[in-house]
Amino acid sequence: MRDKFNAQLDGLGVGFLPRLIAQPAFQNGSLIKVAVAHPRPNASFALAFKANDLGKAGQWFVEQLQRAALLLACFEK
Repeated sequence: MRDKFNAQLDGLGVGFLPRLIAQPAFQNGSLIKVAVAHPRPNASFALAFKANDLGKAGQWFVEQLQRAALLLACFEK
């Protein structure tokens, strides 16, 4: 995704980017947001796990998802 973002910054193409990645570039003017006739629907997913048997790696993963959800919520409107 980072390569796609950088290619768009370099003027090598157009495309969809996650809002979290693109928002700072919209704000500083290095990318422009264009309305499209058929926007992509918001993606949603669910994460299910056995809470009492997650392990350290699983706990870390869930914490990262929770952090990302908080960041995404800042950009939604």
